[in-house]
Amino acid sequence: MNVYIAYDTSCYATSVAAVNENSQILANSKMMLPVDIGKRGLRQSEAVFMHLRQINKVLSKVLINIDNIKNTIAGVGASETPRSVINSYMPVFEVGKEFAVNLSKTLDVPYVGTSHQNGHIEAAKYNSGLNNKKFLAFHISGGTTELLKIDDKQITIIAKTLDISAGQLIDRVGVAMGLPFPSGSHMENLAVKVRNPLISPCLKSSLAKNRLDCNFSGAETAALSLIGNMENEMLAYELFSLIVRTTGKMINTASASEGINDVLIFGGVASSNLYRKLIIDRLKKLNNNIKVYFGDNDLSGDNAVGVALITMKEITGGNNE
Repeated sequence: MNVYIAYDTSCYATSVAAVNENSQILANSKMMLPVDIGKRGLRQSEAVFMHLRQINKVLSKVLINIDNIKNTIAGVGASETPRSVINSYMPVFEVGKEFAVNLSKTLDVPYVGTSHQNGHIEAAKYNSGLNNKKFLAFHISGGTTELLKIDDKQITIIAKTLDISAGQLIDRVGVAMGLPFPSGSHMENLAVKVRNPLISPCLKSSLAKNRLDCNFSGAETAALSLIGNMENEMLAYELFSLIVRTTGKMINTASASEGINDVLIFGGVASSNLYRKLIIDRLKKLNNNIKVYFGDNDLSGDNAVGVALITMKEITGGNNE
């Protein structure tokens, strides 16, 4: 059976995955980029270096799950850019692209390039139960906070953060609290210990006049001032609560203006079970007609599965669907 391999080298992780022509995931391998305690991420040059050190280790874990390597690989893909828009570029994605292109030439098979965000969407759709081709998609991560309208293959940004992303808010406060980077899972472990949330949240959501775009930098300043003056567990919960209230309002406004009730939520922040529970509860109160979809938790954060699925569909013409 034909196999399709893909690379995704983001600011957070080195990822390689393989799928077959029936959309079955054969392998999903990932290594996070190591970040020293106290640092809020890596420079692009540092991340590129770490990808070069890690990528063959990640690939080897994929290859051991595939028999008859040279005879079965029918295509290779990679995320080349952060998003599918003009001038979207980050050096980190060049690593995965170059390795993918070289592998495709060595094996004499087609190469498919796509974007990191498109890979996220495809991976999140996998096992989500979402079948409509027209839906809202919320990308909530350390690098992005964007609400998209998907109409088949057309993607339109309809709302976004005007400063830092939701994931950056969590990471910056988490690192200031002494937690490792990225801080999402560590902050969630603190937040789930809270049994009695504040009746009146201390962190206020901030939306632009259009009720769609948002700001998180003000909440960052407020949260940093609370370190040492509020229990870490409560502060962590307050951050998740703020993000839920903000993204919930954005989704509700977009659903009403676009006339679309299906929303797929993905990205590193959306891999949190706490965020998933809180946003579902929030949207039920705002608009019970909105239906929320999530992919598998391990396919919500950075991965190469979506890129592999896109590669397979491009090469086969989507005949698997």
